[in-house]
Amino acid sequence: MKCKSCGKEVKETDKTCANCGFNLEEFKKQERILVEEDPDLPESKKSTLIDSPIITFILGIISVLIALTIASYRSVVIFFVLLEIISVLGTFFASAKVCKVNLKPVRNVGVVLAYVGLAITIFKIAYVILG
Repeated sequence: MKCKSCGKEVKETDKTCANCGFNLEEFKKQERILVEEDPDLPESKKSTLIDSPIITFILGIISVLIALTIASYRSVVIFFVLLEIISVLGTFFASAKVCKVNLKPVRNVGVVLAYVGLAITIFKIAYVILG
């Protein structure tokens, strides 16, 4: 292993560089936190790195649209509630797959949208039952 400051060869077990005094142990801790790379998958599965966050985002939008449809009716339509459950479960299933690092925010927005849709649906059901 080489020192990140001066480039001299150091042992893996060294805590500081003997040449320049660079704190190797602290750098290793920060490196684990800061560096996040795309997962290494076989060529046949690389498309899922892009597909799964986009599918998650689209299902999240669909979940919110279904929830708004449920909220617009005076009563609760079971068909729409089932569609909501399916879209939320699909969103969570798609978000569990690995994805490219730069697409994680898209995936996370899709999950948040699914939670929002689920919350709207639950509030509407509670409103109909209690109101």
